[in-house]
Amino acid sequence: SGKIVLRAKQDVTLEANSHLSANGEQGGEITVQSETGAMLVSGTIEAKGTGAVAGNGGTVQLLGNRVGLIAASVDASGTAGGGTVLVGGDYQGKNPSVQNAQASYVSSDTSVKADAITSGNGGKVIVWSDDSTRANGSLTAHGGANSGDGGFVEVSGKHYLDFLGVVNTLAPAGKAGTLLLDPSDITISAGVNAGMTPPGTTSPFTGALATSTLSVTTLTDALALGNVLVDASAGAAAGTGNITVSTVITWSTAQTLELKAGNDVLVSAAFNADTAGAAIKLTAGHDVTVSGALNAHGAGSAITLSAGHNVTVNAALVAPGAASAIELRAGNDGTGAGTVIFGGGGSANAPTTNIYYNPTSYANYATDKTAYSAFITGGIGALNTYMLLYVTGLNADKIYNGNITAVLTGTPTITPAGGDTVNLAGTSSVTNFSNKDVHTEVLTLSGYSINGANASKYSLFQPASLSASITVAPLTVTANNQTKTYGTAFTFLGSEFTSSGLQNAETIGSVTLT
Repeated sequence: SGKIVLRAKQDVTLEANSHLSANGEQGGEITVQSETGAMLVSGTIEAKGTGAVAGNGGTVQLLGNRVGLIAASVDASGTAGGGTVLVGGDYQGKNPSVQNAQASYVSSDTSVKADAITSGNGGKVIVWSDDSTRANGSLTAHGGANSGDGGFVEVSGKHYLDFLGVVNTLAPAGKAGTLLLDPSDITISAGVNAGMTPPGTTSPFTGALATSTLSVTTLTDALALGNVLVDASAGAAAGTGNITVSTVITWSTAQTLELKAGNDVLVSAAFNADTAGAAIKLTAGHDVTVSGALNAHGAGSAITLSAGHNVTVNAALVAPGAASAIELRAGNDGTGAGTVIFGGGGSANAPTTNIYYNPTSYANYATDKTAYSAFITGGIGALNTYMLLYVTGLNADKIYNGNITAVLTGTPTITPAGGDTVNLAGTSSVTNFSNKDVHTEVLTLSGYSINGANASKYSLFQPASLSASITVAPLTVTANNQTKTYGTAFTFLGSEFTSSGLQNAETIGSVTLT
């Protein structure tokens, strides 16, 4: 349960017969880091928690400018909960306290584990780089055999991703975990993975920005072993990133497939999720366009289409099982009108179909509801249409104060259609900033609801994003009066200046007086 740190300015190499262990009742901590060079692991690293009651896996961080795991074995499992393994960075490279790699590589004969063995949730495995990531090994974050849910695995290259690995986040006694893949633009097709391996590669650390083609076989294999999120928004500039699906995707496990794009999601082939509890979720910053049937036949299944602008459906949406649902959300970025558009024989067939939209005019409510009703088939569905309302007038900006706390200010308001009575209720909060430093990021708003005589016509769609900034704190440095005799030396003893405005017990390193 102790701590091992191997850190070098240049390269660090753990050869095939090396063995680092921080096992114990609770797993310990192991950090192997090359600050500017390559960090290569070919040995065994363990931070396992072996305690029968509270044995949680430890933390392993393998960091460097270039990080390679070649025929390596890394294990941060625990009897009562999985630990954490960070290869080349933390979640989406957003943790400022963890060094991000420029390139990361995991060979096909490498094993990385953050499993819960007996009870508890699976842990976290991250393989990250700011440029190119190639991951071909076995990555697992199982839930416990007797209790607990599966964990989380991210395989990400901010600009470039080559993924042919095997990821397992299943939980024998709980819910499956999630695999996150987040390249920039990606096409899911019947072909082999293309554009994911740099042409002419002579090193596992080389790569270039490319539009990736993900084989449907790789995707469906992953869906058999956990939920899958393909995200083409986090690594791309705001408003960019597209996901195109050009071949049929079929899976027979109770997992969720989510495709999330910064710009558009374009589906021209069918999705077939035939097991109870399976879900299909398509989310786009701009448009979602569906021209292939989305089928979720099992009980308790769900289909959700969500777009910042328009949702266009040109094929059947089918979720006929008991307790299943279809939800369509258009114009949910709150910046302009968005419409749910049916055409080409599209249909919504489910016990409940909810349509949320941000119309050009709220006066269109009755007309739109009648139009949407034509696409309920089979006589078993119920259609509910809701116009979107947004909370406005709020702000979470602050001056740097050395902490991550986000506080809402301003007067919250909503604007229903003229004459409708809809009231805003509840108190709200936002998620805290991810780090304390000066920057701008998106925070999540929560806590509001609506009531009133006409509330049933509306849905309070709290903006998925609230852009907030931490700005610089003013700092005043004052030179105190000092005297010296011309031609003699003057010794600075630390009392030559005073300051005001420092936060969080921070200090000034040095001041030069001229």
